[in-house]
Amino acid sequence: MAQSNNNLEKLLKERMKEYEDLIHLLPLDESKKQQINVCFINFIKIIERLADKHLFLNTVTNITVIILSAIVPVLININTDRADAKQILILATIFSVALAILNGFRQSYKFNERWQNYRETAEHLILEGQSYFALSGKYSIFPTHDHAFSKFIENVNALRTKQIASYISQLMTVNDKEIAKSVTEEVKARLVEIDAVKIENAIAPIRLELMKIENVVSAPLIYENGIPILKVHVNDNFNTDNLIPNKVYYQGADNSQKEIAVSIVHDVNPTTHGLVAPGDEIANDNPYKNYSGSAGGRLYDSSTNEEYFITCYHVVKSPSHSWDPFIPNGNEIVNIIKDGSVRCGKIIKAFHDDKVDVAVIKLINNYRIQGAINGIGTPYFKRPPNPNDKIYQTKVKMYGAVSKFSVGFIADIEQLVKLTYKKVDSEDLEVHLIRDVIFVHALSDDTFSKPGDSGSFVVDEYNYLIGILLGGFKDTSYVIPIDSILDRTKTKLTRS
Repeated sequence: MAQSNNNLEKLLKERMKEYEDLIHLLPLDESKKQQINVCFINFIKIIERLADKHLFLNTVTNITVIILSAIVPVLININTDRADAKQILILATIFSVALAILNGFRQSYKFNERWQNYRETAEHLILEGQSYFALSGKYSIFPTHDHAFSKFIENVNALRTKQIASYISQLMTVNDKEIAKSVTEEVKARLVEIDAVKIENAIAPIRLELMKIENVVSAPLIYENGIPILKVHVNDNFNTDNLIPNKVYYQGADNSQKEIAVSIVHDVNPTTHGLVAPGDEIANDNPYKNYSGSAGGRLYDSSTNEEYFITCYHVVKSPSHSWDPFIPNGNEIVNIIKDGSVRCGKIIKAFHDDKVDVAVIKLINNYRIQGAINGIGTPYFKRPPNPNDKIYQTKVKMYGAVSKFSVGFIADIEQLVKLTYKKVDSEDLEVHLIRDVIFVHALSDDTFSKPGDSGSFVVDEYNYLIGILLGGFKDTSYVIPIDSILDRTKTKLTRS
């Protein structure tokens, strides 16, 4: 790159030398030649230097931001069990602040826009000079360079005036308060992200211990008005004395000791939402009593591109099927309820373990699956949840068989939850543990989902598919991440 820049600089110098030689040969008196050198040649040289300076600043800041943007997440997510974890997080904080300051200056000083402006002005001046030297274009009406001289100087001054006005306009958009505000906002955002990681690192071992207690259902970390609260959901009137801490302490991004409040929620007994367009009510042809759910959406076999639709396994499971592994036994037919319990599909594979609860269904009897979700559209892309979804409470949408169109936000990710399922060949219940669950809360006073919505696709505000609804309790709904489903079922979202 350095060699390329040197070559370019050499070519520019040669070009300017040629213009100086041309000016020397023009049939003009020396005072006019001197004026052209001052107003035209010297100004171009100044503009060229300014363009080079801002191109350099733009390139350096861009490369630095790219490098820091790649390094900071790696440092933040370093294993906290390492002996040097504290020093690494301090380094991550320093890099994050540096990244925030760089972004603030880039946004305020607009190096790229200024470089483009200077480069454009220089080229306009050079084109103006070429027209004058050749007496072409607007100068073709003049018989000699001497006659065209006044017009040339007038046009050059007009371009210079335009450049100066643009420069002043750019200066007026940059002031100390705006820079300080931009940098402060960037620094706050970076520190919030680092704080969130430290909070998760402090909560993780405690959550694992809590989930070992039989009556603890889940322990999501919820942000209420930006304040983190560890909510421990327990069954019935379970006595939590001396078992669950009142607070969790951690070291903040500013290295001060901070605390996370612990809130215990009693009488939590979550169940699956097991009550062919996405959201249509479906059930096994030989179901558990009063058991149905929602059709999720369309997927394709990773190898053959064959079209399927998916839902939760518990939605379409027959009492005679085992939970794990799924073994076909003749009870794999699935009915669509709105058509009078007409057979619409057949379970070809199903999985139920500590990561997924999903069934892949092949359509029969000429049924086809609609790609578009009512009120939402067709999700062509998918993505995994990330810590920022929890921090900024990313909006999500769903269309279920019972709730219909529903809107909520991501309250937590990568959570453990214990759900109650029907036993094989029985209406009795048993508890299963599911990992990496996304927790969703409703935006309104109502719940995000209801029994009968299980299996529905859940998408974010940009229609990226994030998972399928698993179940829930009161104000909390549980979603299985879509990547876990696609990996386990060997399917994909689009045919290509």
